Amino acid sequence: MKFNKSLLSFLFLTTTAFAAHTSSRKVFATDIVNKSGTSVFYFPTSLPLASRACIMNSDREITSSSVTDTELGYLSGVTSAIQTQLNAKYSGLPSQTGNSGKYLTTNGTSESWATVSAGISALTGDVTASGTGSVAATVASVGGKTASQVGTSVDDTVAATSANTASVIVKRDSSKNFLINNIGTTTTSTTTSNNATLTLTVASSKRQRLGGTGTNYKVKLPDATTLGQAGFPFVIDNRSSQDVSVIDNGSNVLYTVAAGTETTVTATSIASANGTWEVQTAVGQPASDSASGYLSAADHASYTTTGTAVSARTSTNTASAIAARSSDGNLWINGAFQKSTSTATAAGTTTLTVASSPIQIWTGATTQTIKMPAANTLVQVGTTYKFINQSSGALTIQDNSAGAITTIAAGGSADIVVTNIGSAAGTWIANSASPALTNTQIGFGASSVLSSSSKFTWDDTNQVLKIGSTGTAKIKRATLDWMTNDGANAYYYNPNAGFYLNMTSDGIVANSTASNYTSEFLMGGGFGAIGVAKTSGSTLNSTTKSVVKLDGTSAAFTTTLPSASTGVATGLDGAIYEFTKIDATNNITKVDANSTQTIGADLDSDLGAVGDSIKIWLDGTNTKWQYLSDSRAPKVYSITTNTTLTAQNRNIIVLCDATSGNVTTTGYSVAGKSGWKVILKKIDASGNSCIYTAASGSGDGASVTLTTQNSGKEIVTNGTNSYIIGSF
Repeated sequence: MKFNKSLLSFLFLTTTAFAAHTSSRKVFATDIVNKSGTSVFYFPTSLPLASRACIMNSDREITSSSVTDTELGYLSGVTSAIQTQLNAKYSGLPSQTGNSGKYLTTNGTSESWATVSAGISALTGDVTASGTGSVAATVASVGGKTASQVGTSVDDTVAATSANTASVIVKRDSSKNFLINNIGTTTTSTTTSNNATLTLTVASSKRQRLGGTGTNYKVKLPDATTLGQAGFPFVIDNRSSQDVSVIDNGSNVLYTVAAGTETTVTATSIASANGTWEVQTAVGQPASDSASGYLSAADHASYTTTGTAVSARTSTNTASAIAARSSDGNLWINGAFQKSTSTATAAGTTTLTVASSPIQIWTGATTQTIKMPAANTLVQVGTTYKFINQSSGALTIQDNSAGAITTIAAGGSADIVVTNIGSAAGTWIANSASPALTNTQIGFGASSVLSSSSKFTWDDTNQVLKIGSTGTAKIKRATLDWMTNDGANAYYYNPNAGFYLNMTSDGIVANSTASNYTSEFLMGGGFGAIGVAKTSGSTLNSTTKSVVKLDGTSAAFTTTLPSASTGVATGLDGAIYEFTKIDATNNITKVDANSTQTIGADLDSDLGAVGDSIKIWLDGTNTKWQYLSDSRAPKVYSITTNTTLTAQNRNIIVLCDATSGNVTTTGYSVAGKSGWKVILKKIDASGNSCIYTAASGSGDGASVTLTTQNSGKEIVTNGTNSYIIGSF
């Protein structure tokens, strides 16, 4: 603020005059007056804002403006009027007068006003529209196709289905298949000429009809590599008067199609230009047909007048009617009869072909060797030939390479089925090859195996079944409760009571109680299976192969196996024993392997719980039996005090409760017990320990301590030491 000195006069008065205001050496004034005593301006009654420019308001009072000292500093260095400078900056712009609605443009040197061109009023071509502002547009065409055509195509595509529906685009189903009634192919007709060749391409019609009289005419198949995929077929329909050769792309002859027949050649490999082609056997054709490949009117008339019209076909099993498949694809007939050929044996060799009858009947009085057709000439796996041997000699059946398949005895029969057609020999199986039964081999009579003089008779006095009226007893009945007399000397088995069959010098004697456990077999009753019953220790007979029931009700005992070496020497190889403990006592029934011999790795096996069972077999060695199965239930110990385990089970579970103090479980000697296991689990929540100590050996499982509830260890022995194999 700048004050004119002519407007201000300061009165310097003595301090006495303002004694009341000078205690702090400050001068208090409310306004400034001129010489005439008129107030020029007034001091503000409140403090101005800091860092603001001062102004005088309409009351001539000094106050703060809205301009900050920073903004005021922006004027520093200004040497002339700012507006004048700004106006000079726009002096190069063209005048706005008369240029309303135009826009400013530049050519890179100067600016000028330009007129805005009129907006698009219409669209033509693929998209059409008209009018100003926002208007709707219409798609007229896409790629030259009208909108209607595009819409129809979209609708047709959306409607595509895997169902067999007429006039609808086909799409594959979830299995990549689709259903159709028929597939039509185009046909090209060609007139043959002498020594000419018709060369086909991938674009050629799939059905080639040949007419004319040309000789040495050839049809050359396309370059196989251009076909796109294997399975590409061509039908060669030879209606000419001469044979026609079919050759591959390398001019190799594949097949000769006889006049008046047709054949189909299908590409099975397209890896090379020549490819690999499968040729179907030629079949005959009607004498004439229409240009479209169907029967001509004349042929159709001839067909319908000599038989039942095609329109009359039926899926019902009706005589003299054309057969049609039913809706589920089946064909109903009384029977399908295959061609048979009857040939006399001549002690020679006969080789069948793909054209041979599927039923081969052989007669005569000597042998014959029959070779099957080359398997790779057959149409499919499963092709079956039936051989009926009515000759008195054997039939030897071989594959096409003389490999043995089977021998059919005189009077026998067999079905020979091919299961692989990848080579000439192929793979064949014989479903049956058995001689027929005749009435001279069964029954009673002079020519029977069992004649009237050798029939069975029942001697009720001696309770024996005899062969002949005075023959030696073969089945003897003792006093027993397993047979019941119905009052007419007819005895039958009582299924509620078991019985034993004892091998004696008189034959097989049946008893209701056991007497000799090494030679008796338990039948029926509560066991339901043949087997040896044992209630005390003994060594099994080395010729016995059976189920053994171990009953330890009275006392624990040991059953000793026959010596493995003796068994091998006497032909006991493969002998099988099944041991089952049938009593519910705690008595151990032990199976001993005989001296130093073993069952697997065990010298013996303990069956300690009812239902415990092992099945073993003699594996042909001189020192060992092997386990076939081991279904012994684990032995469970629930202990609260120190306990010593007994080696009565390969699998033992110890549930340890150490609530009252530390509990130690002492294991059994692990010698010779390879594979035996102990599972130790602490079930209480106390801080006491559950301890396991093996009775012998070392290893990390020989001493185990558990301190946490529900923790556990699984310990296994190798027959010498103990090892931890699981923790939880």
